[in-house]
Amino acid sequence: MSITSFDHFIETLEPVPPELQRNFTAIAELDQKTREFLKRVDECVKEYMITTKTTDRLSLYKESIDLLEKARLSTDDKVELATQTYDLIDKHIRRLESLSGAQNINQQGSDETETSSTKSGQRKGAHKGNESPESRTVTPKPFTVDMPPDPNEPRYCTCQQVSFGEMIACDNKDCPIEWFHFPCVDLKSKPKGKWYCPECYNANKKWKQRY
Repeated sequence: MSITSFDHFIETLEPVPPELQRNFTAIAELDQKTREFLKRVDECVKEYMITTKTTDRLSLYKESIDLLEKARLSTDDKVELATQTYDLIDKHIRRLESLSGAQNINQQGSDETETSSTKSGQRKGAHKGNESPESRTVTPKPFTVDMPPDPNEPRYCTCQQVSFGEMIACDNKDCPIEWFHFPCVDLKSKPKGKWYCPECYNANKKWKQRY
């Protein structure tokens, strides 16, 4: 990898952090909107179940359908934005791998040429001073890009981390946490039937024992 190519690559990274920050913020806002839409849908369903007026029930039904459509569109936008963010990062990673591959090929060719010259010099007694062949070998330092977690990304589970891997939702609609990572609740596969998190399960068990 030439210095010019590497410097150019570093320059292309400069606008990436602000763009990632904008994308993560937009994803968080879309996620919040979706939650609000679905929360209102739950309220409409509850009102629908207790009201007796046909006009009110019809109005609540139409509102629920409209809210579900808005939630779907918001989710689609969030997925599209997440895909764009992934592609942005992947593009730069592939570029870095390409440059690193070129560096390794050039370095290998240089090492082979240098080794051949060293052996020839040793045969002719041309090796001078205390310099050894190893002292002239250049080992490129690895280049790593650390991506800090977005502070605006929603947190889930008892570990209060972002969404990753397989997750499961507690079937208690009033669960304060709602979503959990499989490893955090000792799950290896999705259980059959309803599932309650340890906190809700214990609370429900105590309530049954009391009454």
